[in-house]
Amino acid sequence: MAGVKDMNKKTKIKILLDVTMAIMFLALMNVRGTGLAFHEITGLGILGLFAAHIALNYAWVKNRMKNLFSPKINRKAKLMVALNATLLLSIVTISLTGIMISEVVFSFGSSESPEILYIVHQWASYLCLGLFGVHIALHWRYLLNGLRRMFFNPAGGRLVRSFKRIGATAMIVGILYTLVNPDLGSTTPQAAAVIPSYPSAASTPSISSAVDPKEDSSDDVIGNSETVPTDAVSLSEFLGGLFCTGCHNHCPLSNPKCGRAASQIEEATAEYQQLYGNSEA
Repeated sequence: MAGVKDMNKKTKIKILLDVTMAIMFLALMNVRGTGLAFHEITGLGILGLFAAHIALNYAWVKNRMKNLFSPKINRKAKLMVALNATLLLSIVTISLTGIMISEVVFSFGSSESPEILYIVHQWASYLCLGLFGVHIALHWRYLLNGLRRMFFNPAGGRLVRSFKRIGATAMIVGILYTLVNPDLGSTTPQAAAVIPSYPSAASTPSISSAVDPKEDSSDDVIGNSETVPTDAVSLSEFLGGLFCTGCHNHCPLSNPKCGRAASQIEEATAEYQQLYGNSEA
């Protein structure tokens, strides 16, 4: 009985580990919405969980690698080994490139970081997400049986089939949504770039709501004092609170790493002139 209990406990840990990694990985695909700090720390967390996943399945890995070319191993088992090896390689690639372009946890990321690192990091992430989905799909029976033993024991199989369909649909929708709309609701790069972080942000209207001081009449002074901030900030401070959406690097507009931010800097400068005129120090 003790062996059965230990096995069941290990199975529960494996299942919870897989579900946790799936949720965390989907969250990582939205770096724009979660921020770099969350992205980097959670990415390191997934690396640790994946190492734990391999450790928990070490016996299976050792047995498969030892008998990989044995005629007793069927084609499906060899395909699983190839899938897991590719998944491991993609996670290692994501981790290494992530550390090299890190700007929060590590100090390797800088304005001189080659853009190829960002491209490799991005596409390795997409590949890993697809492989992770295939990995889970191939283990549906194992995962669902484990969840059923953990939380419920239905009399029939309809509930299990329903969970399969709902889970598969949710995963496909989540993958497509993060790929098509990684900014979670940003309609234009210019609108997504406006993320104020300077002290007077609460009183700073957006481009669409800003009032042009040149068009104001002398009878509307009180209204202007309520819509236009009285304490001006410098242009560099203003641009420092906005971030470029030209790539996944999301540089501050005050210190862009490439020329993709030029149009957004121009628009932000025009907004600054609308808000503060020529008040820059």
